[in-house]
Amino acid sequence: MYMRVLGTTACSIVALILSSCGGSTSSSEGMLGEIPAYYEKQGLDFCAQVSEIGKASGYSQDQETVEKVVKLAMDLSEKSREEGKTLADKLIGKVVSYQETEGLPYKIVSDVTITDIELPSFTFNSFMFDELKVELKYQVVATEDISERYLFTYCFVTDTEGNNLDCASFTGKAEGNPIATGDTVTVADDIKIAMVSADVLNKFHTLKFVSEATYEEQRETINKQMEQWIKEYETKMTPEEKQ
Repeated sequence: MYMRVLGTTACSIVALILSSCGGSTSSSEGMLGEIPAYYEKQGLDFCAQVSEIGKASGYSQDQETVEKVVKLAMDLSEKSREEGKTLADKLIGKVVSYQETEGLPYKIVSDVTITDIELPSFTFNSFMFDELKVELKYQVVATEDISERYLFTYCFVTDTEGNNLDCASFTGKAEGNPIATGDTVTVADDIKIAMVSADVLNKFHTLKFVSEATYEEQRETINKQMEQWIKEYETKMTPEEKQ
């Protein structure tokens, strides 16, 4: 059963072998530390090793070749969990740079801190790493009556030059009555980050908090840009068909 589930996927990967897997990674320190460069390197190494397996087998899709690719994927999955945790632990407690724009119904009154990291998993249906989840925590004071028990904050993730790279929204919840002016609310929520090129992810630097209207105006453009980066990354990590 196991081989029937994974066999088709593994065969398709073996059938699409790279002559060479290109790409380079940046090791610069950003909001996400060493995680982007590490996972990109693991993906490229996997791609290169699959290429070698394909060449050695004459690009066969027999059971032995498939089993080698599956074992390689399983080993990578286990290795990345162990080594990735070490990198994630370094980020716990890290203070993230932030900026507040005008027109917000709140004021941030604490550091924005990373409290947890959920590392990307190596998926066997695509043989790629999925998204990274970063949990953030901070406190805000309402500067106007919210009239609800929930307070929503919206932000763009920018590079050091202020260019928007990604976007996210976070939710804070009051313990009792609807939030009123002067109330302090703790926001603890995660941002889901697609695993794209390390050259992009290493630029993640500042959270720029904006109004809901500004967020909605620019979200589609930012998401389209991210979708393009995802496609480029998938191309980078997918073996080309042997000619």
